[in-house]
Amino acid sequence: MEPASPTVRRWELAKHLRALRASRGLSIEQVASELLCSPSKISRIENAVRAPTQRDVRDLSRIYEVSDETGRELMELARESKQRAWWQIYDEVVSRASTYIDLEEAATEISWYETIRIPGLLQTPDYTRAIMRALFPSMGPEGLDQYAASRAERQNRLIAKPPLRLWAILDEAAVRRQVGGPKVLYDQLQRLIEVAQQFPNVTLQLVPFTAGGHAGMDGSFSIMTFPQGSLSDIIYIENRTGNIFLDRESDLQVFREVLNYLRATAANPDESLDLLEHIAQSVAQ
Repeated sequence: MEPASPTVRRWELAKHLRALRASRGLSIEQVASELLCSPSKISRIENAVRAPTQRDVRDLSRIYEVSDETGRELMELARESKQRAWWQIYDEVVSRASTYIDLEEAATEISWYETIRIPGLLQTPDYTRAIMRALFPSMGPEGLDQYAASRAERQNRLIAKPPLRLWAILDEAAVRRQVGGPKVLYDQLQRLIEVAQQFPNVTLQLVPFTAGGHAGMDGSFSIMTFPQGSLSDIIYIENRTGNIFLDRESDLQVFREVLNYLRATAANPDESLDLLEHIAQSVAQ
């Protein structure tokens, strides 16, 4: 059963409300005038930037002349979009990534390309602490521990029933950079080797330095896929000042093409495992 993630419910509600407005041939300005609010409020609701109140949804249902059954379904989505998510116990340090965590929780599959670090779903706690310490030098031990605990919690998706399907493509730079020093990197590489060998729901590929230039050199991204009939695929691009979420079909086509090029350019899973073991041995020396 799909988790009732507040963020996913907000995205679902936004999609339905946007479609209802379009089907009635109404502009954002016309709806805002009926609702006695600013057009920017309607835009933020339709783009899932903010969760509407149940009163907003009731009034929009009246404007769009939906059936009683549809109105009840929309109201339920509005209610669920306000629920407390598990990550909120980790304080505001972790909640910076709240939207992504909620979407990750609801996804059935994630295709992830990373250029210079190990994806969070595959990190060891020590690697997490080391990389967050490097990114945020002023963060104290408590904040670092919260990040590590949060990522450990997220990794349960890989062993859940059904498990999340993860296809991770890493540039060789990501597995050679000694984040936290040789011991932390060695343990992290051993974790990747374990996952590659023992997790049938995880596909791991490396893009070796010998591949030269390739389609993913302009940055990391992931594509999240959700249960059929809920959300469309969503592209996630991480940014220090504001993460980016894209769901337009034109954007999805571009990133799917890049992903296909990367899968073809990267070493196959067996070759990638051999390269990981070779790198781990060199770090241990």
